[in-house]
Amino acid sequence: MLPTSTLVIHYTGSVNQAAAINRLPFELFAMVFPAIPETDLLTRPLDLVALVCRHWRAVALAHPEWWGEMKIGPTTPPHVVKKWLERSKDAPLRLTLLDPRDEDFILAEEETAATLPEYLHANVRALRDHAHRMEHFELSGHSLKPTADILSALSGAAAPRLQSLQVEPVKDRWTLAPQTLLDTFFTTRVFQGHTQGIRKLAIAYVRFPLAPYSNLRELRLAHQRNLASGDLLSLLV
Repeated sequence: MLPTSTLVIHYTGSVNQAAAINRLPFELFAMVFPAIPETDLLTRPLDLVALVCRHWRAVALAHPEWWGEMKIGPTTPPHVVKKWLERSKDAPLRLTLLDPRDEDFILAEEETAATLPEYLHANVRALRDHAHRMEHFELSGHSLKPTADILSALSGAAAPRLQSLQVEPVKDRWTLAPQTLLDTFFTTRVFQGHTQGIRKLAIAYVRFPLAPYSNLRELRLAHQRNLASGDLLSLLV
């Protein structure tokens, strides 16, 4: 007699093979996974479907471009991000670093130290090593200090394939922020100055020099203070 665990595994495998969806051609079946909505940052649909059975896992792992689309929160473990990067192979990366926590909670615990929280710091370091694959980079929901630290950490990384950049921190006490902190955004050489390929730029609350972004097709500026006409005219030169 087979051990109970063996019987369970064999039975489950038989059920999965008999499921109607598993009889779809591979190409059609592969169209299902990208349509699964993400409900939160704690459970990524791709991670879940890859655990259903060997067939589903094979489909998921056969598409590196799916793994290249990442939403990374402040509590996303570094080993998970490392796994996603490995599974994305050489596919372009479309990255979103966001902090979806309640805004009042963010303001109450606003960082005063120069270092990032442990998970975020480790993840930014990992992403930096793959900056050459970045196609879209969004940094949203963090307060000013972590936003400045992340951009500074990535400033030395070349991202020649970057086409879309979005930097939209939450409105913390930015009006009272030290001028040196606000100047950080204006002087940071984002991604080693690889901005000529950027076609879409979105900025909120902070000010960037716009002249390096001369090939834009879409520009969104929100909550800008002291925006001079010369800043916009520099895009036309």
